[in-house]
Amino acid sequence: MIPKSGGEYIYLLEVLGPIPAFLFSWVSVLLIRPSAIAIISLTFAEYVVAPVFEGGECGPPTVTVKLMGCLCCCKYNIENEPKKIIYHAEGEKTQYNK
Repeated sequence: MIPKSGGEYIYLLEVLGPIPAFLFSWVSVLLIRPSAIAIISLTFAEYVVAPVFEGGECGPPTVTVKLMGCLCCCKYNIENEPKKIIYHAEGEKTQYNK
């Protein structure tokens, strides 16, 4: 066990060194996490839109599914942004009080 905070970055830093740990962090932030959110949003949108277009041979239009997925992502970000601001402010407050 490594008694440091930082999640995967610390493990990669200790095992592989600073360059692979740094590259993994950037790839995770720029590609892996946004892709996961997009896949989850599109899957959710597919199931939400499917009952509206039931009975058709082709299923729901791709544009409709993508639009619903975008709305899902926007709703997710709008709901979570105030929480991030509050947590960040509380973290700074407790840091200054130490």
